[in-house]
Amino acid sequence: RFESPAKHAKIQAIASLMSIILDSREQYNLPLMLDTFQINNSINSQSPPYIAKLLIAKGLVSDLAQVPHKLDLSSPHMALTINMCLKPLEVLTRLIYTAVLAEVGSDKGEESKQSERSRGD
Repeated sequence: RFESPAKHAKIQAIASLMSIILDSREQYNLPLMLDTFQINNSINSQSPPYIAKLLIAKGLVSDLAQVPHKLDLSSPHMALTINMCLKPLEVLTRLIYTAVLAEVGSDKGEESKQSERSRGD
């Protein structure tokens, strides 16, 4: 017997909501937080958005990654459910990768400034 379509619908709804939230920030190039309501001064425009950090911290990303392990692979709704879960995972991966590249680039910039200072001494 197949799994309930309602179970797949709930998973698809969560994945869709995550996708919409992440895509809207990316599409409109929204700031991480409202300027008047910044949580931490160390959050900058090159770091992953606050909402992405929150999704990772609360375990929703790992839950999405475990969907194929928890559902019946022979279900007729499985393909759509998996595709809907992959979209937010793709966006989050891209955001994290971009943030890591920016961080590595800024670290190299600081190292070159320090080496220039030491040469000048």
